[in-house]
This record gives sequence, structure tokens and C-alpha cells, in this order.
Amino acid sequence: IDLIMRARTLNYKLPLAKDENEQARALYEKALALDAKNPDAIYGVALSYQFDLAHGWGAPGVDYPAKIIDACDRIIAIDPSYFAAFDLKGWGLLFSGHPDEALRSADAGLAINPINPEAYALRGVANLFLGRFEQAKLAVQQAIPLSPRDPQLGFWHVIIGDAELGLGHYDAAIEQDKTAIDGGYNMDIPYKSLAAAYAIAGK
Repeated sequence: IDLIMRARTLNYKLPLAKDENEQARALYEKALALDAKNPDAIYGVALSYQFDLAHGWGAPGVDYPAKIIDACDRIIAIDPSYFAAFDLKGWGLLFSGHPDEALRSADAGLAINPINPEAYALRGVANLFLGRFEQAKLAVQQAIPLSPRDPQLGFWHVIIGDAELGLGHYDAAIEQDKTAIDGGYNMDIPYKSLAAAYAIAGK
């Protein structure tokens, strides 16, 4: 438990640094060496792979989505009630180009825990990938009241902003991206989305 808690303090920081993610993975792997069936440790390693993907830190030639999906399948086999594994598996499916399957994974997690905001955020992004912008917006709007001070709140506003952009609501998209930035979401993602919204709006 100590190793896992120490790892979590590293990889749940925003912004996350590459070396912190690597340190967290090493701690999770130490926990796995003590108990190869510890679902929290397996999840932590898989989460570190997701961060590698999201930040472009991955090594060439490594199939990170497959590693994430495989790890989550191991967790689900050990503990079918581990709802977070369904969310993380969904992100792996998204990265591997399977948004429909990601939606099904999110729904499987929500069947276990219907008040999990991360599953709604996953549903939002999967619907974005599928061009279902209204559904994407509605999904993330369900996440926010469940966790109004969530560390990922800024990302959720970006998802809504991207959905608004897809719907042609340029001013609303700009407002959502600015809300993410003003709320302290110190990542490049909201700036990229804001730039896109300004460009498409002709500003």
C-alpha cells in the first residue's frame, strides 16, 4: 500500500513531468514484485503508459494502447468490480482507434459505478471521435456536478469546447477553453483547442 500511495502522489500531479511518471511506474512495479495480482499496482503501471501516450513520452515501436488494454483485462479478470479499469481500457481503445468499443467499456464501468465522472468524460471524448458532438457535450456535463473540483475539470471544459466547435458554436468553444485556462489547467491542450477555435471563427 505504501508503494502505491507514494506512486499516486507522483502521477496525479498536474502538470505531470516525464520523470515523475517514470518514478511512479517504478514504484508500481515494485508493488507488483511483491504481489503480481495487486489490481491497484497493475492499474498504476497501465496509467503510466496512458500518460506516456498522452504526452508523447513513449518509446518508438511500443504498442502502448495494447499494453493498457491487456493490463486492464488482467485487472477485470482479478476483480470484475474494479470500475476504473473499464475507464482506462476505454482510453486504450480510443488510442487504438476504436471509439465504439471505448463507449462500451465506459458503459460497462458505469453499470458498476453510475456516479463515476471519469467514465462520463471518456464517453464525451469517444463521442467526439465519432462526430457526435451533442452527445459528447451532454456526457461531460454529467461529469462536472459529480466532481466539481476535480483535477481534470479543465480537461472536461476542453472536451465541451471541442464539442461546441464541432457544432459550429465558436464563441461557446472559446469560452470553454478560456474557462479551462483560467481555472489553472496548465497544459498545452486548452491552448491548442483555443487556437483552433479562434482560427475557425476567423479571429
